[in-house]
Amino acid sequence: MSNFINCTAHDITLIRSDKVMFDPTKKCYTLIDENITEEYRKAVIHPYGKVARCKQEQQYQNTELIEPNQFTDIFVSEDEADINNYITTYGEVFDLPEPQQNTLFVVSALVANALKGIRDDLRIPTNMVKNVLGQPIGCLDLSKP
Repeated sequence: MSNFINCTAHDITLIRSDKVMFDPTKKCYTLIDENITEEYRKAVIHPYGKVARCKQEQQYQNTELIEPNQFTDIFVSEDEADINNYITTYGEVFDLPEPQQNTLFVVSALVANALKGIRDDLRIPTNMVKNVLGQPIGCLDLSKP
């Protein structure tokens, strides 16, 4: 048996596998009944307080105007509809607790991948379960990166 420490900013809701079905059109798991209730939950791992993150640096590249089209609504004048483009690089991980015996840490995929091959005690949510709007509401499992 292991202790789990959630180093993300969100509850990690583990959903019972007998309460979901795979929707091949949406390519994700959905609840058999769209109303999530306690009976659908296996466990909820609440955030422990600090969120493990990667140091982030941004370097400005350029500014582009957003062209209106069928997929974009613009709410300012066209000459104000600009967006800055940056290159983002990720560095060292911070606010992640040191390894502890019989303890696994739930982290973001970014943090897990930054420490792949270095830390064996990190897990990420996998087999996501989504609601009818396509929003994640939980997961079936946790995975090593």
